[in-house]
Amino acid sequence: MIAPTTDPAVALTAAGMSIFGIASALPRSAAPAAAPLILALGGGANHPLLFTFAAVTAVVAGLTVRPVKGVR
Repeated sequence: MIAPTTDPAVALTAAGMSIFGIASALPRSAAPAAAPLILALGGGANHPLLFTFAAVTAVVAGLTVRPVKGVR
């Protein structure tokens, strides 16, 4: 049996890629779950609230990423 060697740099790269994958997949799975709840607040047809919520979420996400200067 051949055991693979673990290079710490490769492990850190893999950890970073997994975090990137979660960060890109989480909004795509959370939005469809949250949309019916937001639409239900207006009797099922509250699209202005849905789009406002999406816009506010996008602005907050942009402000959250803003302090990131680079990678180590």
